Amino acid sequence: MKLSLLVLAMTSFISSMAQNDTCVFDLETQTAEFMDRVPQYHTFTWHDRTKLVSLRIRGGDSLYLHRGGCNHFSFWLQKVTKRRTRPASDTAHWISEAQWLVETFMDDADQAIFRENIAGHSYEVIEIENGVELMLNNHSYDSWWIRWTQVENRSVVETGYRRT
Repeated sequence: MKLSLLVLAMTSFISSMAQNDTCVFDLETQTAEFMDRVPQYHTFTWHDRTKLVSLRIRGGDSLYLHRGGCNHFSFWLQKVTKRRTRPASDTAHWISEAQWLVETFMDDADQAIFRENIAGHSYEVIEIENGVELMLNNHSYDSWWIRWTQVENRSVVETGYRRT
């Protein structure tokens, strides 16, 4: 139950850009076309209410993906493991998990900005309930974060950005 609440809480900002009569973007089509560029993950489920893709990845873990927007563009990925993997204090591990998400799903320009911020330690560390959040410092995006938490004996790592 808590895990479902976490996924819903982490997607709450999506409601501000949910499709409506004034939104010129078809998020479902845009996301499906994007997923076609990631052939190893061609089997996914589209959730119209939350405008998310969900799919199974390595070892039965789950991945949630959001890409698009109406008045802004956001792209984030969330990996939920079947078990806790590492303590929240293992920053190197969580950055590595986020980097896998970025390198697997994001384009070369996003990957380069991510690597530059991580290599230059250009981020702010924020302790959050049951985890840690890094806010990357860059001028290309309104915000870019990496967040990892422990919920119901599962690990959740998320990375994404928003720009207007």
